[in-house]
Amino acid sequence: MLTILTPTFFVLALGYAAWRYCLFDGEKSKGLTELVLDFALPVALFIGIVTSLHQEILQVILLFQAFFFVLLSLYAIVFIVTRFIFHKTNHKRGCRHDYNIYKNNHPATPKQVVNVFDLGCLGIEKDFPEQLSALPYKKQRYQQELPAEEKCHNKVHSKKRIVIGHTIRRLKKYRILA
Repeated sequence: MLTILTPTFFVLALGYAAWRYCLFDGEKSKGLTELVLDFALPVALFIGIVTSLHQEILQVILLFQAFFFVLLSLYAIVFIVTRFIFHKTNHKRGCRHDYNIYKNNHPATPKQVVNVFDLGCLGIEKDFPEQLSALPYKKQRYQQELPAEEKCHNKVHSKKRIVIGHTIRRLKKYRILA
């Protein structure tokens, strides 16, 4: 095995030394790189493999197989530990809309707190009339565009919603509330 890799590393070390001490300019360096990588290195590896003993190659293959099975078994152990031991929360799987989660178990917020929602929660004012809710304005069916005041309200509202949306995403992603 050493007889295969020694010339390769020697050529690589020579190339590094030539680069480090600026022995070649850019054009010559590019030509030498193509020569080494396209011709010399493949030929040296081929000659090293052909001239090496079959016992050495068999030992390398057996060593590779051993490494492969050890890594595969370690992966299986880590997978089982993380899947079945560390994750013991009882949560509902699958995609659930935020409004359904809120409807089923919404927190009791003080009456002076304004809850900020997006257009996915349009029925919130009918379902919970006792709480203050802030929703963006929605363009009516035959309305060309929203008035400037409503557009401004929607812009301010969306800036608040972005922060809330990112927070909810993190809570779901890291399973904080799972």
